This record gives sequence, structure tokens and C-alpha cells, in this order.
Amino acid sequence: MKTLKITAIVFLCVLALTACGVKEPSEKNEPEFPGKISWEYDRKTETLTISGKGPMDNYTDRLDTRPWDYIKAGITTVVIKKGVSSIGAGAFSNYTYLVNVTIPEGVLSIGKDAFSGCTSLTGVSIPDSMITIEQDAFRNCTSLASVDLGKGVKEIGSRAFNGCKALSNIDFPESVVVIGYSAFAQCGSLKSVIIPDGVTFICDETFNSCISLTSVTIPESVTKIGEAAFSGCKQLTDVYYGGTPVGWDKLRADSNDPLGRVYLTNSNDHLFKANIHYTSE
Repeated sequence: MKTLKITAIVFLCVLALTACGVKEPSEKNEPEFPGKISWEYDRKTETLTISGKGPMDNYTDRLDTRPWDYIKAGITTVVIKKGVSSIGAGAFSNYTYLVNVTIPEGVLSIGKDAFSGCTSLTGVSIPDSMITIEQDAFRNCTSLASVDLGKGVKEIGSRAFNGCKALSNIDFPESVVVIGYSAFAQCGSLKSVIIPDGVTFICDETFNSCISLTSVTIPESVTKIGEAAFSGCKQLTDVYYGGTPVGWDKLRADSNDPLGRVYLTNSNDHLFKANIHYTSE
């Protein structure tokens, strides 16, 4: 009898909560103001669609809760619709079931940690409209094997692709002028790299521990190579330099820091010991 009373009370409480409008989180979010970002989730296709006009919100604080977090285990595909101008920081970080993402023309930037730790993500195509890929954007996406960089990308932030162990190739467009600190470190499958002409500085640890890297092309525009930029690249056998032997010697000398430490012959010894080919000759 007591059990029946308790059950009845619970049932009445549920009815009361329902009457007051308390319900499960919606799988569709309409913007409060016209022109803002909205989202919708399709359970059948496991697809999260982001649409609207303008930038997405950033979720950089640990206290920030992404509105689609409660269904993260069911999201395998993210589709960004045309009209969205940027992908917010931390928007999908550590979504370990995410396999596919679609980014349209018109998106200008990918925020910090936007896809970091998405360990099932296999590939991404960056549109030509993209200008900046911010720090840690794809860090530790360990299954990321294919990255197609759009023709407009100018800056690749620090650690942007750090730890992408499956990435075997990266083609930099001529628009790239900045490749940040440790941007491609620990990309253990990366085999060759061609630095574009607009780059002047290869940052510290940029390709650190790329253990499968066998060749690198460095343009004459590069005036300094940072500490440990190629440290741990034990398979590096060939360096193609766009300048002259005199220019290469100057690059080596200019890559010393104010304290006199010679980066190229210490932390970058694999680069220094490789066969040097002068493409200008």
C-alpha cells in the first residue's frame, strides 16, 4: 500500500513538472534575435547542424557549457551552414565520436581548441575563405589523416595540428605566412614538408618529433629557424633550400640565439646533417 502511495506521489510530481514547462533539453535551438546562430540535431543521421549569420560563441572557460553537450556521444557529423563566419573556440573539443565535419565558404576562422581531442575525426577540408586556424584547433586529433588547406589561409596557430599522428601529408598554400610554435609537432606519419615562400621564421618546435619526416623544402624567405624546430626528426635525409650556399650559411648563423646557442647544430642536428640541395642553382 505504501509503495502505491509513493508511486502515485511521483506520478503527480511528474505531471506538475510537465505542466510547469520542465522538459528534456531541446534538440533544436532557435536564435533569440534574428541573424544569430542556431543549431539542430538529427538523431537518425547523428548530425549536428550549425546555421545562421555571424560568428559562433566561444566556449573557452571550463564553466562554459555547450548547448549540445548532452548529446555529444551521439554526434558523428557536424555541418556548418553558409552564413556562419567563424567556428567558436572549444566548440567541439573532445567530441571523441565526431568523424566528419563540413566547413563552407565564408568561414574566416577556426577558434582555439575548436576540434582538439576529436580522436575519431578522419579528415577536414578548409575553405578558401579561411584566414586563421587558431592555436590547438585540431590538437591531438589522432585519426586525422587528411587536411586540405584552402588557398586563403594565412596563419596556422601554435599547436594547431600537434599530435595528429595519422597525418601523412600537408600542402601549404602560398598564402601562409605564419606557422606557429609546435604547430605540427608529433605528427609521426608526416613524410615531407614544403614551406611556402611567404614564411620568414620557422617557429620553435614546429615539426618536433615528426619521426617519419624524410625531406623538407625551405624557401629563401626564411631568415631564422627556431629552437628544436626539427628535433627528433631522425629520418630527415634531404633539405631543399631555395637560396644559395652563402644564404644557407647565413641562415645557420642567424638561427643562433643571443646567448650563443646554435639551434641548427644542437636541437636541429638532424636538419643540419641532412643532404642540402640548393634549388636556386
